[in-house]
Amino acid sequence: MRRIPMLFAVLAVSFAACGGNDDTGPGPGSSPEEQGGLTISTATTVFGAALVDPEGRLLYMFVPDQEENGTPTCYDDCAEAWPALEGEAAAGEGVDESLLGTVERTDGTQQATYNDLPLYYFSGDQSAGDVNGQGLGDVWWIVDASGTPIQEQPTRLSLATTDLGDVLVDGDGMTLYMFEPDQQENGTPTCYDDCEKMWPSFEAAESGVFLPGEGVDESLFGTVERTDGTQQVTYNELPLYLFAGDEAAGDVNGQGLGEVWWVMDAGGKPIRKAVGN
Repeated sequence: MRRIPMLFAVLAVSFAACGGNDDTGPGPGSSPEEQGGLTISTATTVFGAALVDPEGRLLYMFVPDQEENGTPTCYDDCAEAWPALEGEAAAGEGVDESLLGTVERTDGTQQATYNDLPLYYFSGDQSAGDVNGQGLGDVWWIVDASGTPIQEQPTRLSLATTDLGDVLVDGDGMTLYMFEPDQQENGTPTCYDDCEKMWPSFEAAESGVFLPGEGVDESLFGTVERTDGTQQVTYNELPLYLFAGDEAAGDVNGQGLGEVWWVMDAGGKPIRKAVGN
């Protein structure tokens, strides 16, 4: 079993495809005048080199804009979570000047574009280098120097409040469980065949990047290899599973089934109690 370091913190994953209505993030930062001009350059991230603003904050594209031939489509609540990068930008290190441009938004402001893709910030990125918006809703992606979206998903893990307290959930808010026989086998997965149909393993994203939510202990995350070669995410060396009977975020319908399936707390311990107790 190998440990995987948690590289960046992520906000609560309640941001949907167009983001949530969260105004606690930093927004687009200081004005171009304060920065001495708006310059877009590239910086190294866990997903490779990607576009950043003068303060090193990551810039994102929005898939619906691409489908509309570069017309901005993120407004209202979406724009609160994903502020547009406004103004005409100059090319910094690693950036192709010929790919820079602007597009007019409905309020008359000019939004910076790259390779005809309108650029945005994510309000959930708190500092330079954060990539907390990457892959949200499968429509928000950082952009490489060629103007191509980097469509690599991280593995998101967070905590959610349920009837059992704060429990571990995946990036969609679905409850994660541990299996007692795995613990008896020192963390080796034992749920296969018919068991796996009801309890799918929670698998790590191919990118190998983990984004933990607030309150999650990054030192407790890792992966373990299953018999088919896939990497199953572990927490405190316990393989994690989803339950086919959970239909929505917050469901804990698998809790206590057979007295072997339990949700996990932030400390990596199974919560062995019935719902409502």
